[in-house]
Amino acid sequence: MLLLGGLSGCCAFMPCDRPNHVGGYVRDSAGRPVPDAKVMFYGIARNTDVNGCFYFGGVLAAPGFRIEVSKDGFKQYVEGRPFALYEINIVLENEASVIASHATWRKLTVDEIGSSPLCQ
Repeated sequence: MLLLGGLSGCCAFMPCDRPNHVGGYVRDSAGRPVPDAKVMFYGIARNTDVNGCFYFGGVLAAPGFRIEVSKDGFKQYVEGRPFALYEINIVLENEASVIASHATWRKLTVDEIGSSPLCQ
């Protein structure tokens, strides 16, 4: 126990708490916002606002995460990523489309968080 207590960083044995920022927009293939889309992140569900915006923030002890976006009439989007600060633009394709729903991910620096979506 003394050996473990003497180590300067617990991160060698378990994930450390990190600032979390995962936000962005959900749009349809024509670029229109998709309001009330269900966004699941680390077991928490939120709906997009009237602009298709979503945001998850706080502190998280995790090496990675998975995001799921769904709405009736559209193909679901699911993707996992290693932990980082992200801005995501998700395109939900109509159920009849031959194209899968997809997203563009942008890694943010701590300084860029203030210009990224913070909608609730």
